[in-house]
Amino acid sequence: MKGLRPVVIDTSNVPSTLSVSLPVTCRELADLLCVHPAIVLAKSFRALGRIVKLRSVLDAETVKKLGHVFGCEIDVTDDPET
Repeated sequence: MKGLRPVVIDTSNVPSTLSVSLPVTCRELADLLCVHPAIVLAKSFRALGRIVKLRSVLDAETVKKLGHVFGCEIDVTDDPET
């Protein structure tokens, strides 16, 4: 289509390792990965086949899979206070 420009997704700031305490939302994970939340939403749908919202609470398996998609090894711990 005329007038549309390709979106450049910069993932150069994504850490190689990360420690995440559950519960974590999609938006919070995006902040920890240093990427725009819309990128996490898109990667979740394209790579995992899951539709998530910004406020969706992610389970440990999804967090680890999304980390793998971004090239980040994520250590997930349960928050004992929840």
